[in-house]
Amino acid sequence: MTICCVLLVALTIVAFLQVFFRYVLNTSLSWSEELVRDFVITLIYLSAVYSIRTRSAIRVEIIDFAVKGKLKAALDMLLDLASAGVMFYVSYLATFLVRNALKVDQRSAALDIPMGFMYGVESFCFFLMGIAFIILVAQDVKKLMKGDSK
Repeated sequence: MTICCVLLVALTIVAFLQVFFRYVLNTSLSWSEELVRDFVITLIYLSAVYSIRTRSAIRVEIIDFAVKGKLKAALDMLLDLASAGVMFYVSYLATFLVRNALKVDQRSAALDIPMGFMYGVESFCFFLMGIAFIILVAQDVKKLMKGDSK
C-alpha cells in the first residue's frame, strides 16, 4: 500500500511538472510522459495485488446468493485456486516477453531504460497476484478448520 501511495504522489508531481513546463515555460520535458505511463502501469498492477489481498476486487456474487455455508467456502477456495493458476500462468508467459525484450535490447524512447525491466515488473506483479490468491485460500482453510464458514 505504501508503494502505491509513493507511486501516486510521484506520478502527480511528474504530471504537474509536465503541465508547468509545457504551458508556463513553453517547453516540454521529453521524459515525463513516458515516466508517468510507467508509473501508471506499475500502480495499476500493484493496486490489483492489494485489492486481491484485501478481498476488495470485483467479483461475481451469484455464488454468494445461491450457496451458503461450507459449500460456499469450498467454491470460493476453488475459484481462488483457479485464479491463482491463471495469474501464475500469465506470469510465466510474461517471462518470455521479458527475455525477448532483453535479448533484442529493446529500450524506451525517452528514458532509454530496458523495456524488459517494465515487462518484468508486470510479470512479477502477476506472480504476486497468484501468491495473494494462495494466501486467501490458506486463510479460508484455516477458518474452515476452526468451524467458521464465512
